[in-house]
Amino acid sequence: KNVKDLKYERDNKVYEPQIKGKISLAWEYFSEYAEAPDNSGKKYDGVNVVSPSFFYLSIKDTSKEGAKQRTPEEQAEVMTNIGESGEEYIKWAKSNGYKIWPKFSNETLSTTIDEFSTIINDYELRKSMIDEIVKYVKKYNLDGINLDFEYMYEDDKDSFSRFVIELAPQLRAANACLSVDVTAPDGGSSWSLCYDRNLIGEVADYIVFMGYDQYGTSKIGTTAGYNWLETTINKFIKTEEIKPEKIILALPFYTKLWKTKGDETVDSTVVLLKNINSQVTSGMNKKWLEDLKQNYIEYELGGYVYKMWVEDEESFSKKLDLVNGYNLAGAGYWRKGFESESVWKIVKEKLDL
Repeated sequence: KNVKDLKYERDNKVYEPQIKGKISLAWEYFSEYAEAPDNSGKKYDGVNVVSPSFFYLSIKDTSKEGAKQRTPEEQAEVMTNIGESGEEYIKWAKSNGYKIWPKFSNETLSTTIDEFSTIINDYELRKSMIDEIVKYVKKYNLDGINLDFEYMYEDDKDSFSRFVIELAPQLRAANACLSVDVTAPDGGSSWSLCYDRNLIGEVADYIVFMGYDQYGTSKIGTTAGYNWLETTINKFIKTEEIKPEKIILALPFYTKLWKTKGDETVDSTVVLLKNINSQVTSGMNKKWLEDLKQNYIEYELGGYVYKMWVEDEESFSKKLDLVNGYNLAGAGYWRKGFESESVWKIVKEKLDL
């Protein structure tokens, strides 16, 4: 009450969401060494956000003769594969009215989990990554960044959270938003327990629940059962205390065909949504599983038993109902190119696009 001569530097800034209504995000994946796809003349129906694979955490190659041994402190860098093809992709996206949230990933052949641990725990290296990302956001007028850091030590959870805390305001200052991909909160230490979902949900603009794979390679089962997705969404909202309007539900455009012999799993093959009809023939006996909200098939061939929890338009439609049922921010899809064309009609209807 004794303060005099108050001077207001600025009013509180109000951040308006980039998307009015539901978000419909499609990942456009290509490796760190590949060029962006040529989308000239194309239009993605049912999509309002695209996430191309533009940024990767990398370690500089110093394996040449005479080069000193690499250390993460000296060799960490943000690698980009934007190039001319990426610039054309950006022009294409903007001309079609899509927001561009490129994916920034730590999954490269050149960076080990130990090197990542060293990097994420070092303030200067975190700052260097942030400076580089913000530089690219400004250079290419990007609308956001999709942070996809996976397979981290559980002990690095707080350092990763610190990185999110440091990155988010820098992006907002550049008029870009931050979405962070996370797994379900029940699983292994380096796959699930390495995220502070409550903090990420508070700090980031959006937290993306990667609703796959419910079962990995060691245990046979569905890729994304409806009951598992719904249970996990409730954990995000009630246990992790994340606002539903900040949650993006990411759904798979694929499933797995399991090859078994007796009680043993011999192999599994990824089957894309667009190829389901070639795998599920009219003569097969499909059984609807109400709890999973998908069909199940099983057949014998060559002495093996094949099993599949089918992902098709029917199961996808049921999963998409969760977005409206829980008032989530929207949906994401892994990944563009795996889907059948008919799925976009469902997206448009369910998300009112």
